[in-house]
Amino acid sequence: MVQINENMTAEDRELDHSFAALRRAEPGVSDALTARLLADADRLMPQKVSLQDRLHEWIARLSEPFGGWRGGMALTASAVFGLWIGYSVPDALNTSYTEFTISTDLPDAEETLFDTLLSENEA
Repeated sequence: MVQINENMTAEDRELDHSFAALRRAEPGVSDALTARLLADADRLMPQKVSLQDRLHEWIARLSEPFGGWRGGMALTASAVFGLWIGYSVPDALNTSYTEFTISTDLPDAEETLFDTLLSENEA
């Protein structure tokens, strides 16, 4: 239904006819576009993640603060080495405090450290 106005130019009439034809046409999607859309949708759908993949992801997130798996392994090795040293103390370090003899040269009760320093400076 084109309304023709007397003041319309030939270009305006042509545009009105074109717009009227577009209004009558039913919009449709081509089969190729539909196939591409469905293929993209299938590709973007979340895939089922296996338990092993989830475990690897969990370990990666856990070891990330230590610098990845290398840092985590270094920390683990250091902790195990520290426990081993703490558990199997060498005999040289396994002495009790009773085996040490402590000799002390204590000054007389009347003499204090301050008096000792004064007497050394006066001399």
